[in-house]
Amino acid sequence: MNVEYAIWGKSPKNIDNEYLLVTEIPTKDKAKEIEQKLINNWGCFETRIQEIDFSGNVTEDFIKTIQPNKKENQ
Repeated sequence: MNVEYAIWGKSPKNIDNEYLLVTEIPTKDKAKEIEQKLINNWGCFETRIQEIDFSGNVTEDFIKTIQPNKKENQ
């Protein structure tokens, strides 16, 4: 499977809008590690990890990609 991960969230510099914080993360474990650093070291909040699957049906995968998932650790 050709998958990468991205992290979205809010930062102390702009508390009202969600932004793409990090992209091109190769594994979910690495994404969780980076997410914790963003929260603990940079004060980011309301973060979420997006899984982007580049294989399979482009239309179905795109719809799954843009639908936000609930954060597992909340």
